[in-house]
Amino acid sequence: MAERGAHLTPTSQAKPSIFEVIAQDSLSVTFQPALKRVATFLATCNPEKYGWLVTWFEEVHFAFNTILQYHYLKHHGGSFAEVVYGLQRVPLHGIMSRFPELPLRQEVMSLLCLCVVPYIRAKLENRVTQYQLLGVSKGWVQVLLRLHSTLHFLWESSVLGNYLSYMTGHSASHSPLLHLAGVTLQYAAEHEQESKFPLLSAKFVGYLLTRTLEFGAFFLRFLQCWHLGDMQHTSVTALPLPPPFEGLPQAAQYGEVCPICFQKWKNETVLSVSGFVFCYRCIVQYLQENHCCPVTTYPADTGDLIRIYSSSS
Repeated sequence: MAERGAHLTPTSQAKPSIFEVIAQDSLSVTFQPALKRVATFLATCNPEKYGWLVTWFEEVHFAFNTILQYHYLKHHGGSFAEVVYGLQRVPLHGIMSRFPELPLRQEVMSLLCLCVVPYIRAKLENRVTQYQLLGVSKGWVQVLLRLHSTLHFLWESSVLGNYLSYMTGHSASHSPLLHLAGVTLQYAAEHEQESKFPLLSAKFVGYLLTRTLEFGAFFLRFLQCWHLGDMQHTSVTALPLPPPFEGLPQAAQYGEVCPICFQKWKNETVLSVSGFVFCYRCIVQYLQENHCCPVTTYPADTGDLIRIYSSSS
């Protein structure tokens, strides 16, 4: 009874260090870019089968993250990254009557802060980036851009202030989102860290997943460098000449107009994967939404665009 009662309040154990809580924060934000790279790789290999992963990546990641975080909050009292580092969530006030489960209110608020808030933030970041690339800065778009800058500054200032307050002992939580959820972090109970199946424990799964991502990123980078090295050391003149390119039948109908808006080109920009010329704004917006050439449907992104500087520009 004494051992169990020792975990009923968040002040009964020494709080985690600032390095541990920052480490688990860093782990939690690592998975999204890693999964996005995997989705992009699959879409590049087979755009017809996996292209939807890139188009709807934010929604797919939101669904996966919600299922993952709900499972760990329900059964371990913390997010996936927190459980990997041997931490768990406890209410800022009161006791946990069904240890290690969080009270319903704190559980719901934690799930919203772990899944819904990052999803909304990612969608807002994508929209702001799109407007910046298109050079749109008038009307309500200008208000949105200024609001985004202000909110970003306030958020980063709040995070820094919480870190300082946590280190000096003036705050029980290191994150504004933990304050919003009404919880703080403490070391998980020993019986929570142990598992009947060590190979299925959260700590081992997290370690294995992290090392797999690190090795996978290094291996992909190694293959890219190897491929580029082979290309640089191969004599172009030694390669057989490819057959002449046969023009697409629909190419003649465009002439000197943009294949998207069917108007005279404005800021002529060529898409290198297909060779078609578009208006800059038209093709940038199309690629951000569809990730392929609008004429040939070849996979493409904004990095494949080349600005054309003609004498009439």
